[in-house]
Amino acid sequence: MPVMTGIEALKKIKKGYKDAKVIMVTSHGEEKLVMESITSGAKGYILKPINADKISTVLNKVFPVL
Repeated sequence: MPVMTGIEALKKIKKGYKDAKVIMVTSHGEEKLVMESITSGAKGYILKPINADKISTVLNKVFPVL
């Protein structure tokens, strides 16, 4: 991202919309970045390359079917 990092964007989103359910999508799988995303408010994390199974799994965790 040219203007800010994904974690910076996440923090801005959560500041303005505390109930937002943000799922991070990235090619960086470093444990430190994953943990920082989660502690900053991300509800899920998808590593690239993305496929339908990954998306489905995370969406079902973040938005469980009632």
